[in-house]
Amino acid sequence: METALLTILDVVRDWTSWLIEKGIPALIILIVGFLVGRIGGKYIAKFLDKVGLDDLIEKTVLGDIIKKSGYTVVQVIEILIRWFIYLIFIVWAVDVLAVEALTEVVSTIWAFIPRLIAAVVIGLVGIIAIDFFSDTLTKISEERKIEGGVILSTVLRYFLYLILVVLVLDQLKIETLILKDVIDNLILGLAIGVGAGVAGFLTISAWASREEISSLASGLIQKGDGIISEGSKVRIDDLEGTVVRVGRAHTVLETEKGERIAIPNRELSKKRITVFQG
Repeated sequence: METALLTILDVVRDWTSWLIEKGIPALIILIVGFLVGRIGGKYIAKFLDKVGLDDLIEKTVLGDIIKKSGYTVVQVIEILIRWFIYLIFIVWAVDVLAVEALTEVVSTIWAFIPRLIAAVVIGLVGIIAIDFFSDTLTKISEERKIEGGVILSTVLRYFLYLILVVLVLDQLKIETLILKDVIDNLILGLAIGVGAGVAGFLTISAWASREEISSLASGLIQKGDGIISEGSKVRIDDLEGTVVRVGRAHTVLETEKGERIAIPNRELSKKRITVFQG
């Protein structure tokens, strides 16, 4: 009877000692972590909202996915930050408990956290940069009416996404050997195709802009040398009238019949011009 009582007292003493030294501190850490996570997530998300990070993300494919989920970008950012803070305090609490079975797991998680932060940063910056670059190419293609330009920018977008996925997985130290073997061959073929496509796109874009640039340059020259000025009565080849406007790209001539004719400035350098009065 006495032995059993002593055993019970030893168990109670050990349990009380564990509770005071480890259990209660771990519980306090979890409570503090919950409060810090809730408050920190809210205010950090507000700060990122003010600096415009949410607006940048909303313009990307990631922003479209978030919208379809029924959440806003700010809400998702707040949730991610909150759980990231929770994770740090949970790991800390488990470490305080000093449970041998969890020690290795805790060490692995602590080592993983910096890689996780780096991967998230790389992923966000990469998505924003890729979408900005691809959207710019698409806009130029539509403005210049370059055939195949929109398709090229779309292919390039997903090609760069593929590379970004590999970079993120590599940062997380997730085994990607099989994926890399497949992607290496794909990248080689796409790199050649995309490289040729981009070169062709730039060439076509430059060619499409050549005449416009020529007109702009000629317009500046016309204004600069003063040969033709607004109000001058001139004859350009067989066309006679009064100059009503000298623009950067076109010169507008009004004939005696009241017709206004716009002549590309690049054409003026090829024509015979007679000025009757300035």
